[in-house]
Amino acid sequence: MTSRLFRTALAGVCALLAGAAAARAQTADCEARVVVEARPGAGPALDVTWRCRSAQDVVFGFDNPASTAHASQTRDAGAETAAAPGGVWRAVSREGVATFRYRFDLAAWAGEIDRVSLGVRRGGGVLSILSGWLVAPRLVGVAIPTLDIRIDAPAG
Repeated sequence: MTSRLFRTALAGVCALLAGAAAARAQTADCEARVVVEARPGAGPALDVTWRCRSAQDVVFGFDNPASTAHASQTRDAGAETAAAPGGVWRAVSREGVATFRYRFDLAAWAGEIDRVSLGVRRGGGVLSILSGWLVAPRLVGVAIPTLDIRIDAPAG
């Protein structure tokens, strides 16, 4: 009886967690997918893709101006290079979604910054705060957007 009750409770918790994850994905204003590329000898680089639900264009920018120099291959959904006046990029909303992609040389940035409070590179690894390499989306009419950030890293 106890094991049956436990299995029922466990199934309920799993369903609740799955429902919460699905609700979070449906309610997020913006979703970021980050793919970490391990570059032996050069340190890690990141491929970042943002998708924001918005009828209007979305502006992206770094909190730290020094980060801008390490972002490359910036583009929106139309594969156009997004302009960066003052370190800000504008992604055009197409059919209610604004997409922004960029590549970030995390190893070079952390080696340049070299401050434990922001980012450091030691050997082949990097320790960094999120705002050092992740642009922040600014949506019209949304003071604080709900974000869903997923990071895919190679094994090891």
